[in-house]
Amino acid sequence: MKRPAALATLAFEATAAQALALVRGLSFGPYANPLTSAKLWTGERALLVGAAAISEDAASAAPGTVLAIDAQSVTIATADQPVRLSDLTDEHGEPVDPSLDAGLKLGAAAPRVTQDCIALIDRFGKAAAKSEAFWLEHSARAEALDSPYPRARRAGAVAHEAQLASQTTAQAAVAALAAWAARVAGVRAVSLALFDAALEAEMGDSARWFARWRPLTLDAPAEADLAALHAAAAGVLAAARDAGPMARDAYVRRARQDRGRGRAEDLSFAVAIGAGAPEHPNADVTLRFVDGALSIIVRGDAFEPETAQVMASHVGAALRALAETPHVKLVDLDLRDARETAALAACEVGPSVGASGLSIHGAIARQAAATPDKIAVRTRWAELTYSALEARAESVAAQLAARGVKPGDVVGVRMERSVDLVVALLAVLKAGAAYTPLDPAYPSERLAFMLEDCRARFVIADKAGNFAAGVETLALADLVAAAPLEWRAPEAKADDLAYLIYTSGSTGKPKGVKVHHGAVANFFDGMDLRIPHENPGTWLAVTSPNFDISVLELFWTLARGFTVALHVASVHAEQASRPDFSLFYFAASSQAGGNPYKLLLDGARFADENGFEAVWTPERHFHDFGGAYPNPAVTSAAVAAITKRVKIRAGSCVLPLHHPIRVAEDWSVIDNISGGRVGLAFATGWQPNDFVLAPDAFADRKQILMDRMETVRRLWRGESVEFAAPDGKVSSTRVLPRPVQADLPLWLTVARNPETFEAAGLTALMC
Repeated sequence: MKRPAALATLAFEATAAQALALVRGLSFGPYANPLTSAKLWTGERALLVGAAAISEDAASAAPGTVLAIDAQSVTIATADQPVRLSDLTDEHGEPVDPSLDAGLKLGAAAPRVTQDCIALIDRFGKAAAKSEAFWLEHSARAEALDSPYPRARRAGAVAHEAQLASQTTAQAAVAALAAWAARVAGVRAVSLALFDAALEAEMGDSARWFARWRPLTLDAPAEADLAALHAAAAGVLAAARDAGPMARDAYVRRARQDRGRGRAEDLSFAVAIGAGAPEHPNADVTLRFVDGALSIIVRGDAFEPETAQVMASHVGAALRALAETPHVKLVDLDLRDARETAALAACEVGPSVGASGLSIHGAIARQAAATPDKIAVRTRWAELTYSALEARAESVAAQLAARGVKPGDVVGVRMERSVDLVVALLAVLKAGAAYTPLDPAYPSERLAFMLEDCRARFVIADKAGNFAAGVETLALADLVAAAPLEWRAPEAKADDLAYLIYTSGSTGKPKGVKVHHGAVANFFDGMDLRIPHENPGTWLAVTSPNFDISVLELFWTLARGFTVALHVASVHAEQASRPDFSLFYFAASSQAGGNPYKLLLDGARFADENGFEAVWTPERHFHDFGGAYPNPAVTSAAVAAITKRVKIRAGSCVLPLHHPIRVAEDWSVIDNISGGRVGLAFATGWQPNDFVLAPDAFADRKQILMDRMETVRRLWRGESVEFAAPDGKVSSTRVLPRPVQADLPLWLTVARNPETFEAAGLTALMC
């Protein structure tokens, strides 16, 4: 397929019509462009031109003269008329400000491409056209991998560089990098960016039209040996040499959905063959191969010097293994040096399994005896000392035993995060049983499967209820409040089950994993070697009990005397003892300043995230005070769309102004949007300005309110209600869409004499 000359770089000695035809002919929109992109040479780079038009405003001048330039476009004279070039981007499709290019100056001639350079562009452009499928195939497979080494932000730090070998080959360099990356990242293919200095030199001045880094993907299956990987590296490098250059705009000419994928500049690993390689913009590790010498460069702004040394050591180990033990499989490749091996061996010298000899609850009981008055666990709303935690867990364990819970049983715990959750988990252990965490947010089908699979007979929950067939749900509050019982805790042994935790089920059904007290004791002893705990402070526990690391955060900490600050992201029963707070919006418009609804939305988000009960907005028309809130259905719909749990209320819906069908329909929609969080406070209305909407309803507004309120209730419940229509009576049997809540929470907003409305069974919201 023949490409335009100079890969469609605009020559302004041509006419404006020719320039426009070239730009428009190479604009493929969202579809793949198999040819090339129109380009503007700035003296430093070739910008891609997305749009062109004849400029009527610019005066004529010598062809190539820059007549106008700004951040979005540049206007240049042609052989007949000026052309305005816009939608200018780099080779990745990112917008470019042409006024920042030093080669484009107002009143001066735009840089020209020499004939010698055009000849090179055409020569290598022809080669790039043939090889484009090769490079895009490797690009489609390319994937940036995260190096599994600890990162550190070190802004401005220089790169770490070390020599790996004085005499080796490019094939060995690529194979070693692939072996290391595949081994540490656990992948079966490794993508790298390749720079070839010999090709760059051969292209000369035309190199700016071609990619400096090209993507290569090398298969590196775990079962392959190093010799096979070396042969594969040799093959892919030979194929890359045969393929030759890659057009710089090849990525952006793909179909729109593929343009940002697999670019060489985005990859984590790079190999530069020959001198003069540019710095790769994103690679964690770059191997530089020059005249047989191989060095490694590790990003200094991302890794500490010590980490960089370890990375260099591991790549060097892969390179040595390639030469010394070529038949070792990747899965068996050991990259550790003698120092690492010795350090790991030292870690294995420590307490024997379960050296403390204590179960989870036994270790916590010992700590409670040592620091009874220290706070053991706290949230924003509650806290327990060690002695209180121990006493409450003992009491609940006795109640569990009285109900038949015995060693070897499994008890489900389905509770929100709270101090009571810790009590419940600890009580199950004290009773000799094992707990299974049941996240209340999990789908009911998953929870039912877990309960059936673990054969639990009891579930401890925040409140009583029929949770699952054949399983008795016990409210923790009831267990705590029950009369004390005489009880002796069973002795836990190392092989007794401590907890049963389920996998995610991503490969099928969730699978239960059993963990015994001995294993946990061993884990605790291992953590003692790694985490300072001589002067235990406060530990922020953020992990769900459904994940294994929660055992460290909740129980190792308590066994070592920490105060566990339990992160609680949702509102739960623990808050029942504190008053509920809500937000009510009702202000003078002239005092609000700016956009009054920004405060509404920002406040709603804050209330939703911080445990507030509800957000209320009123109804007020044509008045400075409150007039910014003329329709609570509109403001509540906005609040419903940006919140998840806070309740949504009409502080006053002036019902005499509205038809009850409209009220029921509007609020049914909001009820669906919010998942059943709405409630209404109806008002008679008293401000005369309100009744501009319904002047005939002002005198009888109280009776109208009572009649329409009952109608709204009936419509909400799906009862049949008849309404007069111009052609007779129309029967309405339900509101569409059907509300989530079976009953609508209702209040009454009154200024005085609330007893007038007692017959309606409503509570006055304001008196």
